[in-house]
Amino acid sequence: MELFVLSRRTTDLGPARGCVIEFEDVLAATCGARLISPDLHFVPARVPRRLRHEKWTLPPETLASMTRAKNAVGPRILLVSALHPGDLDLLKAIPNWRRHFDIVCAYIFDAVAPEPARATLALLDHVFVPAQDALELFAPYCRKSLSFVPLACDVWKFGSSQPHRFIDLMGYGRQWRPHGDVFEQRWNQIGTERLYHHTVMVSHVISGHEAQRRLFWKMLHRSQLALAYDLLWTGGTRFTYSMVSQRWFESLAAGCVVVGRRPTCNEAQELLGWQDATIELPEDAGAACETIESLWADAPRLEAARQRNYAMMLQHHDWRHRIAQILHQLQVALPPNLSHSLEELHARTTLLDTSL
Repeated sequence: MELFVLSRRTTDLGPARGCVIEFEDVLAATCGARLISPDLHFVPARVPRRLRHEKWTLPPETLASMTRAKNAVGPRILLVSALHPGDLDLLKAIPNWRRHFDIVCAYIFDAVAPEPARATLALLDHVFVPAQDALELFAPYCRKSLSFVPLACDVWKFGSSQPHRFIDLMGYGRQWRPHGDVFEQRWNQIGTERLYHHTVMVSHVISGHEAQRRLFWKMLHRSQLALAYDLLWTGGTRFTYSMVSQRWFESLAAGCVVVGRRPTCNEAQELLGWQDATIELPEDAGAACETIESLWADAPRLEAARQRNYAMMLQHHDWRHRIAQILHQLQVALPPNLSHSLEELHARTTLLDTSL
């Protein structure tokens, strides 16, 4: 197998891209994937008042290296690592891309709004989406194969069950304002003992993905509780369905105890089926505060949940499990490095107590 991964890792400095890059890094480490990041150029419109358009390009030597080798062994696979369907435009950087690969597929993290990408979706051999309800949304546009493969994270590299956590409550990214505003007023006063860490700046870009994600994981490792709400509560108009979003996988892998509103999607019970995977907060903000205060006072419950969350994530929700699932759907044998990584995951899991 030869695996090429199209990525926007060098052209998109949005913070949401970080989890996509970590997925790509695991593909490179376990499958020997070549990460290809096309250059982005903005071409001025020829007609006045028309919008400029994007043009994706690759150096000639990169394009040449991606053409079929005469002695290639196994299928040549091109995977688009897409934050959203718009990232499928990366394929435009490869002239006649359909001709050079045996399999062309995509994994789409935010599987919403497929209509603008309908022409490209129809040409793909396989599309992977991270929510069961997204299957119905994308089915009219995918003429070949469409599969549900849940999100995950690199638990092997970033997971932690360490006990020293000075951030009492973590609320990163979009939160449910009726709760968040009250939490901030209650716990972030100068004289209060507790710390509620939350996003206070609105920015579409960061200085660099590697440093941002190191800081991100470090803060989760130091957080006792992490807020997570069903996307139907916080997703605005973009998401019309519930799903187990990245926030759960990252928070649980870091050993946080997740509090908020559990996803209502059908797959939630399968993906989050262990005790205290999500502790429900009442809708009333005052009652939610009391629930959180009672958790902080229950150290044995927090300790058991922390250990259990990390162990279950390592056992079931590392990206290596998902990559194996993707290759199985493509009917491709697992590379030796991936098989070895799965064995190491299993060995590490057997040392942990998942029955807490």
